[in-house]
Order: sequence, then structure tokens, then C-alpha cells
Amino acid sequence: SIIHDLHFQSLSPVPSTGVQVGMYYAVDYVTTFYFGRVISVAASFVEVKFLHSKGSTTYDWPRTDDVDRVHCSCIFYGPVLLVGNRPFTISTQREVEKVHLFIRKQHKL
Repeated sequence: SIIHDLHFQSLSPVPSTGVQVGMYYAVDYVTTFYFGRVISVAASFVEVKFLHSKGSTTYDWPRTDDVDRVHCSCIFYGPVLLVGNRPFTISTQREVEKVHLFIRKQHKL
């Protein structure tokens, strides 16, 4: 349904709560995306601690923290649910991949 909404540009407005600290989101990095936990929100920017890929569908925390400050507009999906206990899987990973692919195609037009 999200892809349908994107295609017809009829996305529901962002919830008033917006991005929440402690929740996990997918963050767009132009050619790929990463999953991470929001550790702080300040105005239009979010500090995210990223998970690293351990396989095509598994993720874990890196040995040294991978933290970046990104604009809220880079967060394109979430919150997502982590499943398991190191390494983790993402319950909606296939849907996230489809949405990111759709976004990439839209930017190429």
C-alpha cells in the first residue's frame, strides 16, 4: 500500500509525533539505505546509531559505534521492528527494499 501511495503521491501526513528517540528507522543514503536507532532529535536533524549488515538479511551492532547526524527527510521508513537477539533481522525488510527501490527510480526521472 505504501508503494501505491507513493505512486499516486497520496501519502498520509507524517504523524505529529514524528521520529522518536529509541526507535529504529531506515535511512536513505542515495544508492542504498541503512537501519539505525535514533539517539537524539534536534529540529530537522536526527542523530542515528547504525546497525551493520552481517548478511543479506541480518544486522548487528559494529564494534565501534557508527553514528551520523542526518536530516529528517533522509528517514524514509519506520519505525521498524528488530527480530532476534544478535544478529537481528528486520520484520519488514522486503517492504523497505521495495520502497527504497521506488524512491531511487523516482529520483532518476
